[in-house]
Amino acid sequence: MKGTMKMMTIDQKITHRKLEDGYSHYNYAVLHSRGLNHVFDMMRYDSAFFARRSDLTNILEKLKKYGDVLTSRFSILLCKYDWHGVTKPNWTPARLCGDQEYEFVSDISALYELNSELTILRPTKKLKIRSELEYTGTVSQILQVMFDNHAFPENEGVAHQIEREFYVEDQKPITVTLANYQVAETAWLIQTA
Repeated sequence: MKGTMKMMTIDQKITHRKLEDGYSHYNYAVLHSRGLNHVFDMMRYDSAFFARRSDLTNILEKLKKYGDVLTSRFSILLCKYDWHGVTKPNWTPARLCGDQEYEFVSDISALYELNSELTILRPTKKLKIRSELEYTGTVSQILQVMFDNHAFPENEGVAHQIEREFYVEDQKPITVTLANYQVAETAWLIQTA
């Protein structure tokens, strides 16, 4: 998506909630999947976000031809907000479908080789703010906002709502709620035309 980045102001349906004990680590995994069925629900459940721009670009390209996103093989690098480091990551592989698997990544040099946008295992400070954005856009715009803001679907219904859009040939804007974790209350990045 071409355009400029702008910061949304706080009055644009953004809510912030302070957490007692925030997230202190990032953990990474490559999710291998045929199609994107349940991928967004896994992102929601594991509080994980896209960590590699090429994955977003690949998905957006597949969305241009109806059906491609449903049958293509994907290897998506995800980063998870976590309380524990690489020795005890809290991924939930038991929730994966039969044709999906996680390949865990715990080495920073491997993240560079995988072209990860984020190559750290710990944020500089604990992420003690949960931020939620209500956003209306096409599924392509929603995925871009998720990538730009290290966001994931806020709840199971939103995850399924996004996934249902892959089965619709003529996509129209939908309203979803996305979430992320932050050090302090900050605005969300939204691309404009």
